[in-house]
Amino acid sequence: MQEMLLAKKVAIFLLDAQQAPIEERQEFSDRMGRDPEYAERITETIVETLTRIDRAHKVPLLASAFRAMLRGDISPAMFDRCGEIVARLTGDGLVALEGWFGSSEWRPISSSGKRELLNLGLLDEYVTDRAWSLVRSALDQDYFTFGAKRDPGNRRLGTTEVGAQLARALGFGCPATSTA
Repeated sequence: MQEMLLAKKVAIFLLDAQQAPIEERQEFSDRMGRDPEYAERITETIVETLTRIDRAHKVPLLASAFRAMLRGDISPAMFDRCGEIVARLTGDGLVALEGWFGSSEWRPISSSGKRELLNLGLLDEYVTDRAWSLVRSALDQDYFTFGAKRDPGNRRLGTTEVGAQLARALGFGCPATSTA
């Protein structure tokens, strides 16, 4: 049964990867022929990632990252990182990924989806200037009891560099920093 599921994921990946222009695919094939180490590394990444992906509907995300690598938009190392992220995404994470990166306008995402994107390093939570000025004005009080932790309006989400690269690789836009 596992072999059938892997074969299905490989077929989906190959069909989706064929959307890349023939020139890019030919150039990739030529490089694979010239550089056996590169060929082994990329092949291992694809097979290992497809093996770890638990749902076939995530395979097109990996194929999108592969096409981005063929175009030169991301490095082979970033392709490997994209594969790790795609394999680890859960249902909440996928919804959050599409909600955060799939629109130029900020859309609220679930707390579990936000936590997953934070844990995967795609988003970063930071404290606004307003919160820091409140902390500075109350030097005798502990930051965690006075500052941003007490006022959720002072917490903001931003896209990390890895998140921005992943968004571009998957064909998403990259939204502006937004209030969480």
